[in-house]
Amino acid sequence: MKKFEEIWNRFRTPSGIASVALALVLLWIAGGLFAPMVEVARVAKGTAIAAVTGTVRVTALKEVLVKNQVEGRLASIRRLDVSGKLPLKEKEPFAQMDTAELDREIAFYQERQRILKEQIDIGSDQEVPIANVRTDLRVAETLFKSGQYSQADLDKKRRELEGLERTWQKEHLSLDRDLTEATYELQIRQDKRGKMTLMSPMDGALCEIYAVAGQVLPQDSPVALVRSDELLIEVSLAEEDFPGVAVGQKACLSFTGIDKTFTGRVSKLAAYGNPDTRRRSAFVKLDAATDAIVPGSTGYATLIKAEKPGALIIPRRALFGDTVYVSQFGYLHRRKVELGFQSFATVEITGGLWTWDDVALAGAKELNDGMRINARMVKE
Repeated sequence: MKKFEEIWNRFRTPSGIASVALALVLLWIAGGLFAPMVEVARVAKGTAIAAVTGTVRVTALKEVLVKNQVEGRLASIRRLDVSGKLPLKEKEPFAQMDTAELDREIAFYQERQRILKEQIDIGSDQEVPIANVRTDLRVAETLFKSGQYSQADLDKKRRELEGLERTWQKEHLSLDRDLTEATYELQIRQDKRGKMTLMSPMDGALCEIYAVAGQVLPQDSPVALVRSDELLIEVSLAEEDFPGVAVGQKACLSFTGIDKTFTGRVSKLAAYGNPDTRRRSAFVKLDAATDAIVPGSTGYATLIKAEKPGALIIPRRALFGDTVYVSQFGYLHRRKVELGFQSFATVEITGGLWTWDDVALAGAKELNDGMRINARMVKE
């Protein structure tokens, strides 16, 4: 007991109190050396963003599988360039079926059509006899009126004229029929020949080829795939994030393998969502055309619903539900906050924090109220 009183009296002296204070300081410093390193960020004033993030899928606005309309041998087809595609204009030919046999048939019916037209222009061999009989008939009718020609002979002349005229009409109808048939057959073959030249259905690019020159193709065989130049950029959003998304809102897009961010505007909204995936799509049109994005590109997009300048914002990583951990003198203090606009990177704070506060960011270490830390200030 006496020993304890001596020690107590020694601590009560100025030197003893200084020693205790020094020991406590050293102990606090030593404790800080072993405290985990935690990143913190200053609450800042800036533009709060209400935004949602979705996945991006790029397809061609139009995609057409070109098939041959006529059975036959593929005579030639153009090749893709080094980029794996072939730019084409609408109705630009890119493949040709073999037309040799069809060309011979076309030449035959063209010649037959020419000959028949000439025969019609020349006229019938019956035209001269008809003219002569008509003259004889007029003379006979005159003589009959004067009593110098019998009724029987007059009727015979009339029957002769009618027979010649019927023969002429039959010849004329036969030539007209033959000309019509030749014209019809010629038109069928010319139409068929036109189908044997495969052309691009739109401005775009030939992207895939499914046949080779010399191959015999049945009708309706796939020959090539043509995609339009215009892209369809689809942003798939979670069903709960979709309300508030509207046409005209700004979009920021990033694509896998492209070290660049693109901007655009929401151009259209999908009329329906997918009940299986619980997602709904918005479609974006880029502000500027680019060759870097092609059908099949994937990535992520942020759609900005609204912006509010001059707001208090913190990094998204600092938010834990509706609370944050405020760093003060090397310790963390849990504090409930009121939330405003939220985006993928930042959150607006409408109550519970001030611009001089520092908030801890989520990382490898689990954060707890009253936790001792070594703070490392970062900017996000």
